[in-house]
Amino acid sequence: MKPILGRFPANFPVLYFQSGAADEDVHCSLHSGLRIEMCQHPHTMHQVVKLIVYLKRMRKSQKLISTEFSDHELCDMFMGAVMEECAVMEVQEPTHAAAQNFSKTGKVTQCKICDEYNKSLVLNKSVPELQAIVLPGGNESKSVKLNLSTYVTPTATRPQAQPIALGIVDSNFYLACKATSDKTPVLTVEVISDQQQLETINAEGDMARFLFFKSVNGQSMNTFESAKFPGYFISTSFKDQKPVEVCKQQVTERINTFRVNKV
Repeated sequence: MKPILGRFPANFPVLYFQSGAADEDVHCSLHSGLRIEMCQHPHTMHQVVKLIVYLKRMRKSQKLISTEFSDHELCDMFMGAVMEECAVMEVQEPTHAAAQNFSKTGKVTQCKICDEYNKSLVLNKSVPELQAIVLPGGNESKSVKLNLSTYVTPTATRPQAQPIALGIVDSNFYLACKATSDKTPVLTVEVISDQQQLETINAEGDMARFLFFKSVNGQSMNTFESAKFPGYFISTSFKDQKPVEVCKQQVTERINTFRVNKV
């Protein structure tokens, strides 16, 4: 018994033709009976289904002229059907690409951020958390300064958005979006003692909580969408002196558009 030679996918079961004749000549005999064996063991249901599909395609692709075929014709028919299906498998077989990495650039912009109703972001160090507050004239110094660090990726996941991290100037505090015990995303202010952790961030890793996609709406308004939890945006309350949080974009009870003012 000899295997059918050909180029098959790695997970394809090895097939053999066996007839009543000696093993010296590979041929198929209708009188002796055609037998197909899968030498790979154990077999998976996925492999069995594939084999059935191959055989059905072979049957449908051949026009019946007579009730008898030579051994050579049967082998050619089977090989043609199998190789055709193998080509389809190679195209359709899913690939597992490496997870996207975000690499920090040298571009860092110092800025102050306020929402579209001119509430400034102020750091409450005792919690710590950011609050959105309407500051009277002369108190702008209380508004927190942020380092807006930009990132690049090998392939743009959001062509119209810029991946960024938001760090508070003269501190190790960074804004992060992470899930609570009930899986609800929340905005936090966290300490990063080792800045090297932010140089390269895996999109599927835990450090992705520090990444946001900055998008410009119109000429001056910006949104900040969590990279870890797509669809959740940094937002403020319509009420004064309330915490800065994240919310879904369609929520009308909160504000998710901001002005970014360089300092």
